[in-house]
Amino acid sequence: MSMKFDDLLTQLRTGRWNLLYFAVLSYAWAIIVPHAFSGPFVSPPLTTTCTKPDIDFFRRRFPENLETVTHVRPRNKCEMTAYGSGGMHIVATCTEWSYDNSTFTSTITSEYDLVCGQAFQRVIYQDIVVWGIFIGDPLCGVLFDIYGRRNPLRISFALFSVVTLGSCWLSYLTSIQASRFLLGILMPMASHGLYTFAMEVCEPKYRSLVGIAVAIPYALWFTVWGGLAYLIRDWRWLMFVASLPCFPLLAILLFLDESPRWLIVKGRYEEAVEVLEKAARWNGSTLPPRKNLLDILGEIASENSSPVREPEGGASVVRKGRLANMIDTIAVLYRTPKQRKITLVLHLSFLCVVSMHGDEGTIISMNTFQYMAFTGLLKLLAYVLTVPIIVKFGRKYPLLVGYGTCAVSLCVVPFIPSGLTWLITPLLVLSNLIISAMFQILFLYSVELLPTEVRARGLGMSLLVSRIVLVLTLYIGSDLRKAYHWMPSVTCGMLSIIAAIATMSLPDTLNRPLFETVSALEHENKIKGLRQVYYKHPGTIIIEDTDQTSSPNMSVPKCTNTSQGDVPEEL
Repeated sequence: MSMKFDDLLTQLRTGRWNLLYFAVLSYAWAIIVPHAFSGPFVSPPLTTTCTKPDIDFFRRRFPENLETVTHVRPRNKCEMTAYGSGGMHIVATCTEWSYDNSTFTSTITSEYDLVCGQAFQRVIYQDIVVWGIFIGDPLCGVLFDIYGRRNPLRISFALFSVVTLGSCWLSYLTSIQASRFLLGILMPMASHGLYTFAMEVCEPKYRSLVGIAVAIPYALWFTVWGGLAYLIRDWRWLMFVASLPCFPLLAILLFLDESPRWLIVKGRYEEAVEVLEKAARWNGSTLPPRKNLLDILGEIASENSSPVREPEGGASVVRKGRLANMIDTIAVLYRTPKQRKITLVLHLSFLCVVSMHGDEGTIISMNTFQYMAFTGLLKLLAYVLTVPIIVKFGRKYPLLVGYGTCAVSLCVVPFIPSGLTWLITPLLVLSNLIISAMFQILFLYSVELLPTEVRARGLGMSLLVSRIVLVLTLYIGSDLRKAYHWMPSVTCGMLSIIAAIATMSLPDTLNRPLFETVSALEHENKIKGLRQVYYKHPGTIIIEDTDQTSSPNMSVPKCTNTSQGDVPEEL
């Protein structure tokens, strides 16, 4: 199926229809940056001074009257010392603070007094998005694989837009935190969900370019976000302005069609044909007649029939039970040998790359605005350099080189004397470049390795594993670093070596067709050779037999040249 559907994409060529998907993906990735990385500007740590002690506490300790307190002095940012007559003194907690507003005029930190005993709320604001993503990653995968790509995407982005705009004007801190948690659940729809969608309609020869280039606006938006936060120092207006670009995307999503790959897997051939015919009109290309196209899609599905079927209605769910059905949708990833190997290696790979990302540290001392902009420029450079590398060398071998380079850097940097900044800084910059590139390559590699019917949930589960490890890296790694400063980095370095060894067992996916079903993946080697199908120009199809050994039940055509509108039966 995959080879044939990729052939149809080649015949459709790349035009306005495909470019719309790529543009939507790039735009969506860019506009979620402010909401994913709002913490440094919305809930930053601030310099505070205690201005008012707990008067009730004084009343309890000085029951006669408050006049016995002669004067008070700040003891630290959380406490004040009260001095009374006769040399008596007592320490009381602060209830009001003054804030250094030289950098920010208004933040959640200052508006809700998230200091001292409430400082943990500031951390929650930054971390609760990650906790939401824990739920969103697997949820996105299941929804996208069972209910299609388009409708979950539309609904999630509508909710995302409403929540981002509404959260700017909420009065209660609890409601703000809840909205952040909901945004975390919805973000995976725009990240790996939409990425899967776009890659499924990408012409095979452009998959290497598009798979990386779509992230360039995402990198640029880090720089834009740093500049926007510099210009707008009030957190409510800053997030309001950052929310406005979400709404044009809602209108654009109305023009997106359902993924034809997913429709074919689900047996909805008429709808798939309608989508492909619309794509041909938009791209100015030619497809076989409708009847022939339906026959082709039927052959595609029959050759890749899979025992793995998802319940689309309520009957199956009721019969098996909701919990059992939910477990079954995830268990598909681990049930068969090849699919299980791919899934586990991807889990390990994302775990490794995200762990290294969490341990990369600060490269250069600079303020928050500059560092956000610098991060974007660094990612931009990584993506631009990655494209020609994976076009020539594929996905697997650049990943292996990246694992090896990062392993050396992570194991060496902790033991370099801190005074040798001329050596440490270039190594950290190089590591950051490689890690950014590896993460994007891994996204593309995952989409190409996983079959259509489990693609979204396979990527979602791998990302879920990586997010959990990221949290562990941030919380446990900080404690380990206090005891053994080299431990987190060396651990990540060793993990990178293990991931490299595991990745060696996977095939490279450069110029290889995408699989549509788990069954097709598991039976890949039943046909030893490969039919090469390519198009010299619209309407002319060339099929060459490069197979020397085929299965007994499979007829492989000889070199055939057909005129426009005539499609060989085997195609």
